[in-house]
Amino acid sequence: MKIMDPKKHNFLFDEPIRSKVNSFCDVMDHWAAAKSDDLAIQFLRRGQEEDALTFNSLQQRALAIANLLVKQSKPGDCVILMFEQGVDYLCSFLGCLYAGVIAVTAFPPHEQRRNERLESIVKDCQAQIILVNNLTRDVLKQDVIVIEHAVSLVNVSEIDSTTTAITNLPEISLETIAFLQYTSGSTSTPKGVMISHSNLLHNLEMLRSGMKHHSDSVFVSWLPLYHDMGLIFAALSAMFNGCPLYLMSPDDFVRQPKLWLEAISKYRGTVAGAPDFAYRLCVDRLPTPSADIDLSSLQTLLSGSEPIRYSTVERFFNHFAGNGLNASAMRAGYGMAESTVYVSCSEIFSESRRFDPQYLEEGLAVEVESGGRMLVCCGVLGTEYAPDIKILDPKLLVELSQNAVGEICIASDSNGVGYWDKAAESANTFHNRIAASSGNYLRTGDLGFIKDNHLFVCGRLKDVIIIRGRNIYPADICTAVEHSHESLRSRPMSAFSIDTDEGEALVVAIATKVSDDVFNELVELIRIRVLQEFGIQIAGILIVANQDLHRTTSGKIQHIRIKNEFLSGELPINRRYSDDLLTRHLLALEDSRSLAITSQVQTKNLDNIEDVLAGWVKNIARIEGEVDPEKNLFQLGMDSLRSVQLLEMLTEHYGINMTLVEFSMSPVLKDLAKQIDLRLTQKFGLAEDSANDLVEVII
Repeated sequence: MKIMDPKKHNFLFDEPIRSKVNSFCDVMDHWAAAKSDDLAIQFLRRGQEEDALTFNSLQQRALAIANLLVKQSKPGDCVILMFEQGVDYLCSFLGCLYAGVIAVTAFPPHEQRRNERLESIVKDCQAQIILVNNLTRDVLKQDVIVIEHAVSLVNVSEIDSTTTAITNLPEISLETIAFLQYTSGSTSTPKGVMISHSNLLHNLEMLRSGMKHHSDSVFVSWLPLYHDMGLIFAALSAMFNGCPLYLMSPDDFVRQPKLWLEAISKYRGTVAGAPDFAYRLCVDRLPTPSADIDLSSLQTLLSGSEPIRYSTVERFFNHFAGNGLNASAMRAGYGMAESTVYVSCSEIFSESRRFDPQYLEEGLAVEVESGGRMLVCCGVLGTEYAPDIKILDPKLLVELSQNAVGEICIASDSNGVGYWDKAAESANTFHNRIAASSGNYLRTGDLGFIKDNHLFVCGRLKDVIIIRGRNIYPADICTAVEHSHESLRSRPMSAFSIDTDEGEALVVAIATKVSDDVFNELVELIRIRVLQEFGIQIAGILIVANQDLHRTTSGKIQHIRIKNEFLSGELPINRRYSDDLLTRHLLALEDSRSLAITSQVQTKNLDNIEDVLAGWVKNIARIEGEVDPEKNLFQLGMDSLRSVQLLEMLTEHYGINMTLVEFSMSPVLKDLAKQIDLRLTQKFGLAEDSANDLVEVII
């Protein structure tokens, strides 16, 4: 079947591709024949080429895995993928598609909280098989979840694709469920979004059209494959267009963001994307951009997943404009797992606009020439394959006029089939009818508006802060805080309100590092800025570690979860300011637990120091099995780079600054734990025998 002409620049889209194929597998079959020896995937480890697959070898590897799955499962069974970033993940995903089983994307097995998530997924979809390789098998084989639920670990590392005889594979149709994407908000348990082959192909059509992907594109990505943006926007889009994917590990990017930019430069990448934090990280870690980096090949550089800050994008562009980066390449994307991944996109610098924040509070978009709130446009309506987007009153579910703020609702062939085994929630989310409109509309839970057929997103419906009858968006508060001091520019933060007996109390949590003196200065600047812009006294300012500023699987800040953890005393706080109103409210909660009045160090940061260190070292140095606390850490693989990463984690978690030289003096894990315990004792003036007791510390 000739789907597209590999010699042509673009697809032959005389009609949608779903009218020509029955599944994504047909697309892969086409490219395996048309571009048999062309590069499909090149995995890069720390910038060095490691594993490479052509389109033919990618297909053969996937078919070999499918062959094994056909023997051990039946069509429609759920199969969980548990891999580190790499070619095994993609081969196994395609193997599931060929075998007619439902691939379930999941985090790689590292931290205990992820194991809790894995247990929720196993229970929900009743998976009996987890696909692993040699590395993840060793991590999972003693896992309680695997043992208790009698889940089989199928090791794809043991499959020889060159000798495996392929058996008859099942028929796959457009309606066949291809995979489940598990998503969770701040309070709900994970829900598996069912994505059919038809949903997937339609979404890839929209991506191709909206972002001008074609067979000469070159994708460069570090985005995790268990995330919909990494899997679909990057990996599956590259396969769909028959072009190469240069794939990196997220860990490598976080340690050395320069590796991503160097890969774009070296391989002349045309398509790349990342969440907002990644652009901040590139600027912070590369204060002087290398002249050797050439970003002129980029045609699409997408900001998505997290809320998009114009200030972050502007800062990144100004920083790397001298490296050939084109302003027109910078794009904002809007999407969600419930609509496969992609809904719409737009050029950032040409389409972003300023709006009056007071009118936005009242539910109306009024554009202003200066000042106001800068909103990034996330899509243009009426383009090829674009979904039908309407703005509804979230209570009455009636359509609002342009410029009115309401809930964004989407009718699209990319909308998933529903949530796995959750009929009522599926009906409420996916199957909504609007008067005088045909088709089902997806309720996104996002607030936004349409102006001149351009889509703008304001925030999440459930996150709106209501103070004295005013509807205030967390993003507006965070923007004001961000502009109160240079050190807070583009920092991740959350804003929420607390209902006290004396009225609403506004609280902001900021992920940053700050000294005592600077914190006192920031408190005054933040209070003044928020008061000037909103006429509201800010009641609390929290300084937290980045990992404690929780996000959903799609990258959105979980304001409600952070608020709940703060009120329950579970949120680790490095420094805190609270006014009299908030202090009285927190004191009233002390009957049920112990809560510090001002800044505090949580008890769990003092407990089991040796176990915490062992977990960090195990992950950083990729050690198999348990870490011996009596062994020299350098002998266990902790080189200087990894040691610096460990020291950064010490600062984030315990507030302790230790130099590499000091670390080298106590390289045995047990001795290092004692050093930390001693420093905490000295820092807070505790008796040595009470350092691990339940304590409150006022700084």
